[in-house]
Amino acid sequence: MFCYEIPARAQFKAAHHYIWTELPSLISSIKLWIEAARSPVKQNLAKMVSAESLFSDLHKIETAWREVIEKAFAGVLSNYDGKKQEIIKGAIATCECWGKMHHSSHRAFIRKNGTHQTMTVGKRNWNRELNEHANIVLAHDWMSLDEQVATGIQCYMKLAKKSMDKIIASAIDTMAPHEFVDKMRGHQTKWHFELDIRFGEFERNLGATKRNATSGDEASYVATWMRNVYRECAQDHGDGVTARNRKRILEHVTDGLFDKLFRRIKTNLDQLALQHLNSIATIRWGIYDAIDADISVMTAPDTAVFEERPEFGQKVVKMLSATKIWLELLQDAAGRPLASAYQRGYIQDV
Repeated sequence: MFCYEIPARAQFKAAHHYIWTELPSLISSIKLWIEAARSPVKQNLAKMVSAESLFSDLHKIETAWREVIEKAFAGVLSNYDGKKQEIIKGAIATCECWGKMHHSSHRAFIRKNGTHQTMTVGKRNWNRELNEHANIVLAHDWMSLDEQVATGIQCYMKLAKKSMDKIIASAIDTMAPHEFVDKMRGHQTKWHFELDIRFGEFERNLGATKRNATSGDEASYVATWMRNVYRECAQDHGDGVTARNRKRILEHVTDGLFDKLFRRIKTNLDQLALQHLNSIATIRWGIYDAIDADISVMTAPDTAVFEERPEFGQKVVKMLSATKIWLELLQDAAGRPLASAYQRGYIQDV
């Protein structure tokens, strides 16, 4: 009997504590959560603070930003294509100027991939000179692109801040808890930080594309594509080599060099725009999900709690399952006559 009474007493005490303390606390917490969700403050918050509204605003801002990028890029590309013959004409004049060099200097520049320095000619960069006329013709277009991008970024950041400020102001107006308002401000700070990074990357990549398209250094598009003809010229020897090399270079310049340059610029700008806009959209989805989750915690109806917060549902299920076990133990302990339970001290010791 002693061996039976000890575990029965412990089981009864544990079941009694769970039923009269733990389970009521759980039920009270659930009721409190439901009442809070139905309170006027929560209802007003649900009406005035909307993640969907923010998402719609950001989508409109991104659409406007996309149009700025497309317009700015199209300005450079369309003018480049329209002024191509003028650019080629200037490049031909540059090649003819090279042809007037002494044959030894001409060959020395070829061997150095167009960048060299001699006593008679001085230091020159053929690749940069080849691009000079294009840079002069398109100087205004490149400058306009930079200005449009800078203005577009400022406008984007201003409108994005305005959208988040509206969310925060609505939360304050509905007397939302300070924790909720602080989280919204935290989202705003993090979001602006991420946008600064993405816009900085965009401007740096755009600058690199512009530099490779307009300069004559080793990494530039023109220098890369002229390298093959320089190598071909350097391998030629014999009588009339200088005349042949002049002809090779001129044919290379007039036979699709600037078409190739135009296509490379267009491809790089298209890829840059696509990657940048995708990264901005990813940030938009991230801020939307974060704010929507916070609003859901504050405003989700009681019927949706288990669907939208599965971890909460799992906790409730676990606790109720444990309650079932303890109730079974209580039933076993209470199977004997109630008088015997009192007599043996099961209840008094609880």
